[in-house]
Amino acid sequence: RYIRADGSLFWGDLSVRLVHDDDGKVTAAVGVIADISERKSATSALHENQARYRDLIDHAGVAIGVFTSDGAIQLLNAEAGRVLGVAPQEVLGSRLAELPLNEAAPGILALFAEALATGKVVHGDVHHTLRGQQRAFWVSASPLPSASGESVVQVIAHDISERKRMEEHLQELSAQTSSLLDSITEAFIAIDRDCTIRYINRHGAALLGAPPQALVDRSLWEVIPEARDGDLHVALLSALEEEAPVEVDYHAPKSNRWFAVRVYPSPGGLSTYFQDVTEARTMELESREHMRRLAAAEAIAHLGSWELDIATGACYLSDEFYRICGYEPGGYEPTLERALQCLVPEEREYIADQVNQAIANRSPYRVEGRLGLPDGTIRWVQSLGEVICDESDTPVRISGSLLDIHERKEAERALRESEARFAAFLDHFPGPAFLHGADGRVLFANRAYCEQIGRPAERVVGRSFREWLPPPQAIECENQNLEIIRDNHVRTHEQLTGDPAAPKTCLVTRFPVRGAHDAIDVGGIAFDITARKALEADLRRARDAANAASQAKSDFLATMSHELRTPLNAVIGMAELLKHTALSAQQEKYITTIQTSSDLLLALISDVLDFSKIEAGELDLESRSFELRACVLAARSLLAQQAADKGLELTVDVDASAPATLVGDATRVLQILVNLMSNAVKFTERGRIDLAVAHTPDTDAVTFKIRDTGIGMSPDQQARIFKPFTQADASTSRQYGGTGLGLVISRRLARAMGGELRLESALGRGSTFTLELPLRRAAPAPTPSRAAPPNFTAPPGEHHALRILLAEDNPTNQVVILGMLKALGYRADAVQSGQAALEAINERPYDVVLMDVQMPERDGLDTTRLIRHELADARQPFIVALTAHSADDDRRRCLDAGMDAYLSKPIRIDRLASTLTRAPRLRAASDER
Repeated sequence: RYIRADGSLFWGDLSVRLVHDDDGKVTAAVGVIADISERKSATSALHENQARYRDLIDHAGVAIGVFTSDGAIQLLNAEAGRVLGVAPQEVLGSRLAELPLNEAAPGILALFAEALATGKVVHGDVHHTLRGQQRAFWVSASPLPSASGESVVQVIAHDISERKRMEEHLQELSAQTSSLLDSITEAFIAIDRDCTIRYINRHGAALLGAPPQALVDRSLWEVIPEARDGDLHVALLSALEEEAPVEVDYHAPKSNRWFAVRVYPSPGGLSTYFQDVTEARTMELESREHMRRLAAAEAIAHLGSWELDIATGACYLSDEFYRICGYEPGGYEPTLERALQCLVPEEREYIADQVNQAIANRSPYRVEGRLGLPDGTIRWVQSLGEVICDESDTPVRISGSLLDIHERKEAERALRESEARFAAFLDHFPGPAFLHGADGRVLFANRAYCEQIGRPAERVVGRSFREWLPPPQAIECENQNLEIIRDNHVRTHEQLTGDPAAPKTCLVTRFPVRGAHDAIDVGGIAFDITARKALEADLRRARDAANAASQAKSDFLATMSHELRTPLNAVIGMAELLKHTALSAQQEKYITTIQTSSDLLLALISDVLDFSKIEAGELDLESRSFELRACVLAARSLLAQQAADKGLELTVDVDASAPATLVGDATRVLQILVNLMSNAVKFTERGRIDLAVAHTPDTDAVTFKIRDTGIGMSPDQQARIFKPFTQADASTSRQYGGTGLGLVISRRLARAMGGELRLESALGRGSTFTLELPLRRAAPAPTPSRAAPPNFTAPPGEHHALRILLAEDNPTNQVVILGMLKALGYRADAVQSGQAALEAINERPYDVVLMDVQMPERDGLDTTRLIRHELADARQPFIVALTAHSADDDRRRCLDAGMDAYLSKPIRIDRLASTLTRAPRLRAASDER
């Protein structure tokens, strides 16, 4: 409706047309307002009268015609006449086809026929030229009933030319809008209130990953379902409800891009703009990460940062800056004046001056100071700053850092104190101490070093040792330092110093010292060992003298043993020979006395030699497997007769769990057992003697306990019993005899084997000796076959058909040994030297050679070596060593020289017999090889 100039209202139909120039630009707009008030009124009064109806039809603004089924015109309104260029009243009754429809005829006639045929309303667009201008019409054909019952068709034509032009204009405008929206860099999506996509530009389509035509009319949540429950959905709902713009961040998972989304309410829905902010967000995240790392690095390094705007005084302090000052981040106003107040009062002015001077000089600064923390503690810090100027060289700001150096300052202080203590310590060191640099400069020298070279410390430290050392010594010192630096090792050597007339000997140790930047310096200390060298010389002389004395003693004992055993061999040998002759009872008693005394004398000699070896540290122990029970039974066998003679019961009990075979020195174990059991027999007048053997599996220890019911000992006697040449008291020696060495030797042998010998005793109640030895288990050795006891009166037979040569220089010993051989049924030849033995062997073959070790001209060892070297294998005899020495090393020397067996003097007839029975078997084995 429109308002007239008089203020009244009217209905109007507005048509607007744009006017273009030759270039297609819009130059004007022509508008036409058609007043349709009468048409409105006619329509309302249509039912009042026909005239008013006709008037309404004529002013309907559309062309209306009513036609019969055969096309006759019943009604044609004025607008239809105007459009067709005819007078409506003049053409009534004419046919539809006769009207000047021009190019619209086919379309109108087709619509007429279709409506008539189908009885339905049909419509379509047609074009008709009116006064030389083609116009567009929307035509509808509607079948209508008539009063006569004949079908009529009403045809209405709406001039839609202006609407068509408007639609074209809108389409053009829409294309321009689409082009404009496609040209922007943001994604644009227009959605309705149901979030259905109504328009989307190419960037929006790229965002959603589909062509625009595939996205329009689809739900936004169908396209991006992952966003339905996110912030974007909430933002869209908020914009719809509140009809206000909303901004939100959105992450597109498919493209892994971030968008800043702006949502604007629009008629019927929302206009959304998606701005790609991925790079900016990445930079923001990187900036945040950089700041986080910077803050972490500052926290780790105790390094705070700050920046001051010189013009405004605005100050930035990092979080770590606050923490170093003892505050939480933002704990005080960030100004330079307030930050300076964190310093101890006496340093505030100085550091402020340093900052001001840096600004004035446009130069960086570095300063150290102390902070007074809120809790009262003091901490050292280091502040660094750099002035930043503009193009005109005017200072605009200063950036700096605050570093917590408290631990470093404390370490420096501790280092200074340590160096002072170390220097004081080395100044009291009795010898020179120094530290040389690789270039020969003295980095440190103690008081003794300075005194030795005759210079004060200030003329030593920092100078080269070449200034005071003579050239040869300086070159030697330099070479030694270079060697230590090159090889990185410690070197110790002796060096003569001081007055050449009275030189001193110093022990100098040089060693590498790693300094700054991995440079290697050379440290050294020197000791005056002149007195020690003199003492060492004295000790060497004393040692040599002691060794000579010990050797002399050993030689004396060996000689004494040899000289004693030689006549003793004759005594014992003759006694044995006499014992096997026809004797009276008195003579047999005499012989027994001789044998007993000889055995005692032999035991005395053995004890003295054993003690001498132990004292000299020359005791050698064997480590061989042996049978435990056989060793124990052998000890009992040796003492069984003595115990029986005194009416004593002698028992042996070996634990069943003890190993059958052990590893150790069986000879020494037997020696200790015999010593202990012999003492028990000696000092027990009645009762019994028990030997019990137990084994401890965990420690491989074997325990021997020898209990007797003898006289026992008091505590004082027990304290003396293990001392050399000492017995319980003087009366014991007179009554029972002995040297007092047996128990001493036994204990020392036990300790030499890693064990111990202990005593428990009470006066009048007997004694118990406990021997503990570490003897490990061994595999059982095969039981050797034992030769039958020799029959001393047996006549010579095949078993005794050995050709024997005796090499012995002592006539008495010759008589004894030849007598024993004769008693055993052997025949033998005798010579008195090694050379004679060689000659005899070369003249005729011998099965056995009994070789005395010590003989004139050539001893038994050399003679044996020559025999083994010169004789053919088939003529090699079985050589038995005869020696008055009984040491283990003597046995080894004999066997190493090539001898097959070993007999120590005095020679026992049973041992001689046992040795000779081995000769044929050993020679046979040799022949087989």
